[in-house]
Amino acid sequence: MSRPGPAGLLPASGEKACPCGSGRRYPACCGLLHDGIRRARTAEELMRSRYSAFALHLAGYLLTSWHPDTRPGQLQLDPQHTWLGLRIHQVTGGGADDDHGTVTFTARSRSRSGVVTAMTERSRFVRVRGEWRYAGEVPGEPGGGPAGAASGDPAGPGGH
Repeated sequence: MSRPGPAGLLPASGEKACPCGSGRRYPACCGLLHDGIRRARTAEELMRSRYSAFALHLAGYLLTSWHPDTRPGQLQLDPQHTWLGLRIHQVTGGGADDDHGTVTFTARSRSRSGVVTAMTERSRFVRVRGEWRYAGEVPGEPGGGPAGAASGDPAGPGGH
């Protein structure tokens, strides 16, 4: 599988790589979920698509993919906040046949002032009417979102 080169381009095609770090082209990866062509099959896939949505400033997708019990009323993303990379550390449950799962990840970002930060979170995911939804950070787990990532959603990709 090709890995993104400079400026997020896939070397062979010159097309934009998906921000989630899968090494696939965006339209064939998270773009399918963002455009509503298909649903996330696993909790990890939803986590990756949410990271990409933060990177691309897709507040509507983020709100839609949030569990209704924990979703904020609105979400304002800072267009000057740049997401630099996602690393998945551990996935528990959250498979195609599961109803619950967790994904532990680290997301790196750069604030509008140029400060680079990394946040680590263990996120909970739950199926709601057959679709995966982000339900929040696992209580008592490591966190620490970058300030200014989003108004109303200070942590970024997981969403605290």
